Amino acid sequence: MHPAPGPKGLVHTGRPGYLNPALQGLSHTQPLTARFLGGMASSQVNPSSKLGFRCQAPAACEGLLRQLWSGKHLAVKPLLFKRQLDDFTPAF
Repeated sequence: MHPAPGPKGLVHTGRPGYLNPALQGLSHTQPLTARFLGGMASSQVNPSSKLGFRCQAPAACEGLLRQLWSGKHLAVKPLLFKRQLDDFTPAF
């Protein structure tokens, strides 16, 4: 039996402990989560912008939010999101 759809926990990735609480807070920001889960966020990213991280960070965020809200997991390890973040900010 799968858990019900809704927010789930994040597995600690072994680095500073502030990444997971920040991601949980963003996950509970309904307008932001609705935009990502509805596919609208990716369509609004400018892939040629130097600030856009080549669209990788928004795509990783969308994937993480889809996992968190899918109801298929009790907890999610945000490895892809963390790898994308590490490419631009190794402090995490």
